[in-house]
Amino acid sequence: QKQASQETTLLTGVNSYNIGRPLVQMVHFIWTYLRVAEKMEKQQQQQPQQMPFSFPPLDIVMPTGAMGNLTAGYMAKKMGLPVGRLVAAV
Repeated sequence: QKQASQETTLLTGVNSYNIGRPLVQMVHFIWTYLRVAEKMEKQQQQQPQQMPFSFPPLDIVMPTGAMGNLTAGYMAKKMGLPVGRLVAAV
């Protein structure tokens, strides 16, 4: 019975680096961009201009130890998130 359970159970570690990790980390970039865009829109409504406002690409700076997060940011950018520069800070 124990052997049958081991044969049908597939596990993966969150600490191991696989495609699941950057896919989940992309949510951080999407969430951050939406919050910044929301704040910029509120500021725009307080100071109306004649030209419609468009949101600029968001530049992202992360510590060099977060290369997995930068990978997720790059993937989000390739999927269409308006991200400008992805910078690994030292």
